[in-house]
Amino acid sequence: FPSHDNSESYLITVLILFLIFTPAESWPELVWLLMVVVAAVGSKYLVVFRGKHLFNPAALGAFVVSLFGVSAASWWVGSPALTPVVLVAGGLVVWKLKKITMVGIFLAVSTLTLFVTNQQLIKDPVDFGLELLSSWPLLFFGLFMFSEPSTTPGRSYQQRVYAVLTGVLFGVRYEFGPIYSTPELALLMANLYSYVVSNRSGLRLRLKSIREIAQAIY
Repeated sequence: FPSHDNSESYLITVLILFLIFTPAESWPELVWLLMVVVAAVGSKYLVVFRGKHLFNPAALGAFVVSLFGVSAASWWVGSPALTPVVLVAGGLVVWKLKKITMVGIFLAVSTLTLFVTNQQLIKDPVDFGLELLSSWPLLFFGLFMFSEPSTTPGRSYQQRVYAVLTGVLFGVRYEFGPIYSTPELALLMANLYSYVVSNRSGLRLRLKSIREIAQAIY
């Protein structure tokens, strides 16, 4: 199990789920959304190895529920009205995490892959590119979910491979029975690569002492 409970972590997961699942309009829909939250937050404590969760919790919750064929992520956050907010807030998150290169590679590779796999839909390349940024889940996924540090490989070259792999998986289309290509599945498969190459463990820290070295500085 994880070495500590981080209330901010599960709140972030719930907020992400709120932004990618259409709000419920009936009690059955509300029950399914509750299942998404339970699956996502529960994965932080159940799908773990050496004190570290293996998959992005929000992506795993969305994927598990989609297997039942009743509810799936609509990614309504991908809209022109929210694009400026996502871009500014997400940009600050990536800058703070120092993952600008990794996220930039993902955005470039996923965009290129989407151009290749959606050629029949492209009438104007510029319009299609703008649509990818403003009306698809690309920006939100890349800036907020893909950049999650706990499921990211540790070394720079591993992060670049991780970005390319996720970008390709994000853009290709496939279907195997009830399993079909979605942004959340792309992230889960990339998380497996991250686990294999990094195999990091969660750390349990214990406070040994507190020492004042100057006034109000400890």
